[in-house]
Amino acid sequence: AALGAIVAESSAATTVKGAQAGGVEAVIAALNAHRESTVVQEQGCGALWSIAAAGENRIKVAQAGGIEAVIAALNTNHGSMGVQRQGCGALCCIALTENKGKVAEAGGIEAVIAALNAHRGSTGVQIPGCAALWNVAAESAGQLLFRTCVVAPLP
Repeated sequence: AALGAIVAESSAATTVKGAQAGGVEAVIAALNAHRESTVVQEQGCGALWSIAAAGENRIKVAQAGGIEAVIAALNTNHGSMGVQRQGCGALCCIALTENKGKVAEAGGIEAVIAALNAHRGSTGVQIPGCAALWNVAAESAGQLLFRTCVVAPLP
């Protein structure tokens, strides 16, 4: 319920206040503690997407372990279009800063490509997924990893 409130109340002022009040850590703790719950994973990734949409929160999300938590959610919920959409959106925003290389090194490129392949007919996954890849590829380290992943044949 609390994660849903963060997602529903996604104005810039609210997300900045939530991040300052320990919201980032609470969301990441919920993601890590409830990996088996698709609902928690979807809402948690959505909350991090909302929080990271405010630029000043992106570094905080990364420092608190948000990149790894989102990638874990993507990797363990391939069949959930909601988790894949929210997770790709979260990585898209998180990667708008110097976090690009961190997203790439943590396996974000592979996780997003897997989401894109699993949900080829879903624009809800394709749009944030492609945007996430675009943002990560703008970093030189991300470009190298991106080339390695994309050159591999698609399943």
